[in-house]
Amino acid sequence: MAKNMQYDMESEENIVLLGKALASKERLEILKLLHEKNRIIGEIAKELHLPVSSTAFHLKLLEEADLIRIEQQTGTRGNTKLCISNVGRISIDLIKRNTEIREIFSTEMPVGAYSSCLVTPTCGLCSREGQIGHDDAEYCFYFPERMHAGMVWSSSGYLEYKFANGVPKNRKAEKVSFSMEVCSEAPGYKEDWKSDITVWINGIDCGTFTSPGDFEWQSTKTTATSFEDMMSKFKQTSEDKMSDLKRANGGESRGYSRRGGARK
Repeated sequence: MAKNMQYDMESEENIVLLGKALASKERLEILKLLHEKNRIIGEIAKELHLPVSSTAFHLKLLEEADLIRIEQQTGTRGNTKLCISNVGRISIDLIKRNTEIREIFSTEMPVGAYSSCLVTPTCGLCSREGQIGHDDAEYCFYFPERMHAGMVWSSSGYLEYKFANGVPKNRKAEKVSFSMEVCSEAPGYKEDWKSDITVWINGIDCGTFTSPGDFEWQSTKTTATSFEDMMSKFKQTSEDKMSDLKRANGGESRGYSRRGGARK
């Protein structure tokens, strides 16, 4: 598939090659032919009434400018060279970019938009509409609904995200920063439950945060509202069941446990 090519004034060598490749009527005709369909050298020479040697010379200049590519193909009569158009549009920015100007590229990534994951129970996901799938079911982490998750929890493992690189061409990023809410994940919940959470960027260990505990019942800026409502309803249901058990046992109270999730 033909691509778009973009040049700026810092790509002087490439612009020179481009200008040289386009400075010929024959080479422009070759580009027109290849835009219609892929052709071998002999077909191009025949279409333009050119010697094969001259055609090969023009194709070499076009290939050096990355306007076409030539692939070897095996045929019934030996190998042939197939010429393929490589570019559909060319743009040149004649205004030199001021590289001293500092720019900021920022993006947001939904917590459920991970590209891969490895989770272990206790684990789960929750959106504003409610829980996604079931508790401790690893396959639920691949549901399409995960894109709407407002919170994800797992006892161990990882979540991997792929961010768009919005740094302009020929520029270097000076600093990368992330903002997120994370804490430990304990069976049920426990505020004194230390857990190490490590951030990696392109295979580089950027640091480990030791979370002091699982703060499930504390409200945060990004906690899915429905999760707090769900936990509130769960708590009320638990209290109702406790009352039923107490009545069924003649006033004797027995323990009742639940499982919860940490925020991420």
